[in-house]
Amino acid sequence: MKRFHVKDWISDKLEVFTSKTIRNYLGCVNGVIGAALYHEVISDNVAKDIKLPEHHPKEVEPFTREEVRILIDSANDFFRLYLAIGFYTGMRRGEILGLMYSDIDFENRVIHVKRSITNGKISTPKTQKSIRTVPIFDDLVPYLKRPKNSLWLFPSQDGTYLKNFIGTRK
Repeated sequence: MKRFHVKDWISDKLEVFTSKTIRNYLGCVNGVIGAALYHEVISDNVAKDIKLPEHHPKEVEPFTREEVRILIDSANDFFRLYLAIGFYTGMRRGEILGLMYSDIDFENRVIHVKRSITNGKISTPKTQKSIRTVPIFDDLVPYLKRPKNSLWLFPSQDGTYLKNFIGTRK
C-alpha cells in the first residue's frame, strides 16, 4: 500500500462523510498501521501525517412551510402527531416517542423533554443537555390532543409506552 492509496481513499470518503468522521477513521487506520510497523510487519506508516483537505459540507435545504404542511396533512392521525412534534420542535425520534402528557405544559406552552425510548427501552435523552424544555409554537397546538386512556402521547395497543416504531429495533 502506498501513501496515495490512503489519500485516494480519503478523497472518496469525503464525498460521503464529514472531515471529522474521516479524521476518526484515519486515526484507526493510523493505529493499525502503527501496530504493524511496531511488529515489523511493514517498514513505513503510509497513513502517518496525512493532512485532510478542507471539507465543505453540503448545504442542507430544509422543508418549506408548504412541504411540511403537505407531509403532516397527508399522514394518518398517529403519524401526523409524530411529524408535527418533530417538525415544530426539532426533537429526536426517541424523545418524541418518550413523551407523556404530563410533559406538556399547555399553560406555559412548553414541552419538558425528560426521557427517550430507544430500542424498546426507556432511558434519558441522548446527552445531559438534551434534558430540556422546548417551546410549543402555535402551529403545533392543534395536534396536541389527548388520546383515550393513556399517559403516553404514542401508546401501544395495551396503553403502555410504544416499544417498537418504524426504523427502531426490538
